[in-house]
Amino acid sequence: MLRKLFTSIYPDLTTSQPIEDLIHNAFAQRGIEDQTLLNFMNYQAPFDNEHIIFEQANLKETTALSIIARSSLLLRISVGLTSKLFKAGGGSKNELSFVWNNYSVDNGFWPEGAPINDFSKLWTDIEFMFDDLTTDINTAGMDNSIYSVRDRNPKEIIHLTQINRACLWGLDF
Repeated sequence: MLRKLFTSIYPDLTTSQPIEDLIHNAFAQRGIEDQTLLNFMNYQAPFDNEHIIFEQANLKETTALSIIARSSLLLRISVGLTSKLFKAGGGSKNELSFVWNNYSVDNGFWPEGAPINDFSKLWTDIEFMFDDLTTDINTAGMDNSIYSVRDRNPKEIIHLTQINRACLWGLDF
C-alpha cells in the first residue's frame, strides 16, 4: 500500500527528482537502508508484478474475491499495527499463545502441540492451493461449474475457505 501511495502522489509533486530517489531519501531519513525494500518500493524484479490481493482489491466491483481482498488488507494492517504496539510495549508473541494457539488448532491450521513459529507460512500453503485451483479452472475443456470445480479440488477448496488465518500473518513480535 505504501508503494501505491508513493506512485499515486509522485505525479502531483513539484520535483524533478526521480521517484526512485524520492523513495530512497524518504527511507534514508528514517535510517532505513534495505535494498530489498527499495527494490519492492520501486517495482524492481522480483517485485515488478502486482500481487493478486492488490489486483482484486483495486477492482471497483462487488465480487466475493474483491471483497475478501479488501478485507484481508484491512485485517493485515490492523494486525500489523497491533503487533507493532505489543512489540513497542515489550510484549512477545508467546504471551498471547493461549489465544493464537487455541484459535489455530480449532481452525485446523496445525495439530495440537505442533504450532509453527513463522505465521507467514500460513499464506504459503493457501497460495499454492490458489495456484493449483487456477491451473485447474484454466484447463481447456473442463467443466467449470461450481460443483465440478469443488469435486475435482476438495483439498484446495478447504484451504481457500480458511481466510480466517489472515489474522495471524502480521503477528510477528
